Amino acid sequence: MSDEVETWNGPFHRRLIAKGEYGELSKVREEVEEGLDALEQGQLLMFSVELSDILGALNGVAEKHFDKTIEEYLDPNFEPVLNELDFASREAYIEKSKNLLEMLEHLLKLSEVSEPKEDIIKGILQPIVIMASRFNLSFKDLNDFAILRSKVARHAIENS
Repeated sequence: MSDEVETWNGPFHRRLIAKGEYGELSKVREEVEEGLDALEQGQLLMFSVELSDILGALNGVAEKHFDKTIEEYLDPNFEPVLNELDFASREAYIEKSKNLLEMLEHLLKLSEVSEPKEDIIKGILQPIVIMASRFNLSFKDLNDFAILRSKVARHAIENS
């Protein structure tokens, strides 16, 4: 068996992205890289989809390793209203979001060397919700979309 990592760029991405395994941090990192790629292209709609994909991948880690859902990690008092990203220009929002995702990408690279820890889920969840608030999307909105995309993907696999 080869040690090569499978990469792809699919129909929407410009960079080659290492495929991750659902339920592992490698899948979260894949989705973070796709989010960075969307921001680099200035594609905010695609970026909002990637935010929901990051939540879906995080949920896979939470379920597989901790028998929980990501809802259990979100502080019920956390409400990202009128944060600095809401007032940023499009260009500033893209730049600040790229900085946040690059930080998360680095954190994930460091975390992949061992078993996932629950703190990493908490550490990624809040910045994702903050970035989504720019689009007037709540955690529930992103999570519902992640669930919907998962159902569509499962249906496509079962019927292929």
